[in-house]
Order: sequence, then structure tokens, then C-alpha cells
Amino acid sequence: MSSNKPWTHASASQIERFRRCARKWWWKYAAGFKDPKSPATELGKAVHDVAEHWLRGEDLDGLDQRAVRIFLPGRPYLPEPPVDPDDVEQWIGLPDICEPFGDNPLGQALDTPVIPIVGRVDLVEQREVKRARVVTITDHKTTSSERYGRTEEQLKTNIQALIYGRAAFEALPNELVVRFRHVYYLTRGPARSWEVGAMLHRAHVDKHFGGIVETLREMRDVYQETEAAKTPHNPTACGDYGGCPFRGNCRLIGGSSPMGLLSRKKKQVESKADAPAQTSTTAPTGRMTLQERMAAKAAAQGDTSPEPAPAQGSLLPDPGEAAERVKQKATTHTAERDPVPPNPPDGTKRNVIGDVGEAARKALTIEVDGETVKVSKAKKVQLCEWLDIPEGKRSKMRVKRLKAMAEAKLLGEDPADGEAPAEMQQKADAEHAADPAPAPDPAPAPDPAPEKPQKRLAPGSLYVEALQGHALFVDAVPLEWPGKVRTLNDVIAPVIAEIEKRDGVPYYACDKYKEKAKEAAGVLADVHREGGLVEPGDAIVIDSNHPIAAMLADVLARGAAFVVRGF
Repeated sequence: MSSNKPWTHASASQIERFRRCARKWWWKYAAGFKDPKSPATELGKAVHDVAEHWLRGEDLDGLDQRAVRIFLPGRPYLPEPPVDPDDVEQWIGLPDICEPFGDNPLGQALDTPVIPIVGRVDLVEQREVKRARVVTITDHKTTSSERYGRTEEQLKTNIQALIYGRAAFEALPNELVVRFRHVYYLTRGPARSWEVGAMLHRAHVDKHFGGIVETLREMRDVYQETEAAKTPHNPTACGDYGGCPFRGNCRLIGGSSPMGLLSRKKKQVESKADAPAQTSTTAPTGRMTLQERMAAKAAAQGDTSPEPAPAQGSLLPDPGEAAERVKQKATTHTAERDPVPPNPPDGTKRNVIGDVGEAARKALTIEVDGETVKVSKAKKVQLCEWLDIPEGKRSKMRVKRLKAMAEAKLLGEDPADGEAPAEMQQKADAEHAADPAPAPDPAPAPDPAPEKPQKRLAPGSLYVEALQGHALFVDAVPLEWPGKVRTLNDVIAPVIAEIEKRDGVPYYACDKYKEKAKEAAGVLADVHREGGLVEPGDAIVIDSNHPIAAMLADVLARGAAFVVRGF
């Protein structure tokens, strides 16, 4: 890109965007890319238009009637119309903000000597506050929930409040305090409005305004960059409000994805794998690596068998070798814990599925309504149809049990003639509860040892435990994992598809991204409850900076074998 578009002014929204991600600001204000329109943005503009017409005493009939209904509850917080036209939608500017803070003008390298800050104040008035008439600056705000509104303390350091307060003090040199407030209009549910205000003292505004000036100097330097790759960026901001509209541009120049944490950790692992082999087995930082900690734990439990090292330059060990190693450790542990042979003396197998192996078990398929589905990914209704479970008994059946029944049937363990699948489940549950051990070889029986509680963790590898559900890694990444490693975006893909199908618009355009968190969590819980969303042995990686990570992590923690939290 040879040259940038002219940058003529800054604003509160520009400064907020730049502080969140400088490259996102550069794409719009230096490179000239435009933000896509969203329903929430258009509704906010419509409500502002209604408020302006009402304050000027103009008719509201020709305006957006939905916006009119949203605005009406806010009338008690506004003066009676009509008000002075000069007090409504007033433009303000701060053209010489740098002079009190330094000798060099802000825009010395640009076409104009100074880049001014401009803004449009919705309403300026004199209001009575604690029996005193105080200059009050009002800004209209639309929101879908009260929890997204700012508090009084947040308003005191709000960029827009500091800019508008500074403009007021310059226009009114005798004033020592002004009041800045937000009047909120609820866009969802019953129409409602409320206000949040803060008193701004001249000394307070002057104290905090220096930070804004410093940000403007940084904006000047970034603006003069002609290559996007040289601009600073914040990978944690890629998922804000449904996703940055310029993520595709960043990918083309090698930028980070929304899962920036995972990308950085993967690159670190790959760079270590490509580096020459170290003569020492100790990590450079003096801390034990994951492999060393697992080996030490196995040695403390009496398991001294060495772990085979992964292939040079490979991020994960060979899946076949890893599965064989896990199977051997699980068999050894079972033999140490239970001296009774795994098969009865008559030669019949007690666990056909375990003998077949995890890979073969995951490959089992069934055919329902002409569609071939893997048993491990089949939904409850598909399993019930294939097993011919009566309608009245399906609500009591568990998905895990249904999958076990389907696997047993496919592997040749059909129920006896005349035995219904539901009866087979009751019989299996009873056998599992009793779990009688086969008769031991005739030998003098030693005194029974006191029964010890079984440890939840299988020795040697967390993957063995994850086979009982799935593993959740929050702000952490498994360096070695024989199974599938998935990101949060991958897991919630069907949830996003469901919301897009219902609303008829792309997910990033559905109001504000954060406003969909509770709804997305509910849809995810429904899909997760049906089964098939995650498979046993899957490792789900979650970046806590993801806008809706907190709620979705709570949902995915249900049924997880364990949760690992890092950093």
C-alpha cells in the first residue's frame, strides 16, 4: 500500500478503537476500509434521530416507530421541548490540545499542523444537582441489557466524558465542575430507560487528559505506516462484538487468528521442535517440562518404564504408538490393582469392546433413515431408533448407555432372544452394580486386604482419564495429545449455525456479540445434552479472552473428565 487516506481528525470512538487494537484502527482510518453495518448500529442511530426530533419539538410520525417506542420511556430524564437548537447535537472541537503538554505539535509530520479531536454532543443544559445549577452534558445510549451500562466510576475515566468535559471547561473558563451522563434506552424486552451520571472536576479532567494526548501521538506514528504488517495488533481483540471485520486482511499478511493464544503456543512448540536437540534434559528456565513431571509422577507410583520420545520435528507423537502405549499402561494398572484375570476360566471375554481397541470402537457405524452415522457421534434419537427402543422408555435411557448397547450389538454381543434392549440395559446396570469377580484358581486364599478407594487419575497419561469424557484446557494447550485437539470456535460452530438460521443474519451482525453470550450458552447446553458435540478423548482449548468464553466453559465443563487452567 503506497499511501494512506487523509486523516483529518480524531474522536473518542477512534481513541477507544486504537487502544483496543491499533491495527484495527489503521485498517479503517489509514487504509480506508469501512466497517460493515449491523442491526444494532442502525437501531442506535434511529433512536438518536428520534431524541433529536423530540428535543427540537418536531413531529415523530415519520420516524422509525420501533425507535420511537424505545425512546419514549427516556422523556422524564430530558428537558421539556423545545430546547435551544444550539444545545442539541452540538459539534465540539479541541484543535490545540497538545500545547499545554509539550513543545512539539501533534501533527507536525502531517499535512495539517494539528490533528483536532472532534465530537458531537447530544445535549448540553443547565440542570439542578444538589440545589446547584450545573452544566450537564448528555449522551444517548442504546443497549440490550442493563448489565452493559457503565457505572459512575467508569464514567469518570471514560474517554468520551474526558473529551467533552475538557471542551466544556475551555468554553466556560469560570466553571470548576460539570456533570456528564448517559441516558440509556433498553432495546430488548419492555421499553425502559435510566440514567448514570458522574461529576467531573477540572483538576480531574486535566490529570487524565494527558493519557489521551499520548495516545494521539501513538496514533500519529501508526498512521504514517504504509504496511499493515508493521502496525501493532492485539490478537485478543479479534473476537470482539462478533469478530473484527478485518480479520481476513490480517490473515492475508500473516496476522493472528481469534484464537491468538493457541496460535502463539503452537508456533512456540513448532520452533522448539525444529531447534537442535539439547544435551540437557532440564528446561532452560529451570522448570520441569510436562514430560518430566509425568515421568516423575509415574516413578513415584512405581512405574519406571521410560516414555518413548516423539519424532523430531513433530508436534504430536504418532497416534498409533500413543494409543498402544496408553493401552499398555491401562492394562498394567488394571493388573496391579486387580489380581483376578480379566477373563473367566471358561474363556468367555468380559469386555469385548476394550479388546477391540479405541480406534475400532470409534469406527463403528449404524444406519438410520438411510444415513450412516458413527456410533460415537450418534444422537439419542438415532440410537433409540436403531436399537428399537420403545417410545415410553426412551426418556429414561442415557446416551452413554445407548452407545454402549449399540457397540455391543455391532461387536456380536446381541441380547438373548426375546430380551428387549431396555431389559438388556437393566440387566447390564444390575451386573455393573454387583460386578461379581470370577472364581480364582484353587489356592489358599490370603486374608482379604482392606479395600482401598480407586484413584480417579489413571497413571501415565491424562488422556486415559479423558477417555471417560473429554478434557477442557482453559488458557492452556496440551503439548502432546493422542486424540483430537479442538478450539472453542470449532466446538460452537453448530451453535452459531443454529442462531444464524433462526435470525437470518450472520452471527457477527446479531446485535452485539457479547449480548448473545447467554443465548449461545443455552443453545450449546441443548446440543451438548443431546450428545455428539464432543467425543471421549477430545481436548477442548478455550482462550479466556474469547467474548463468551466464561459461559461456554461452564457448559463444556459438564461431563468433562478434568479441567486444566493455565497462565
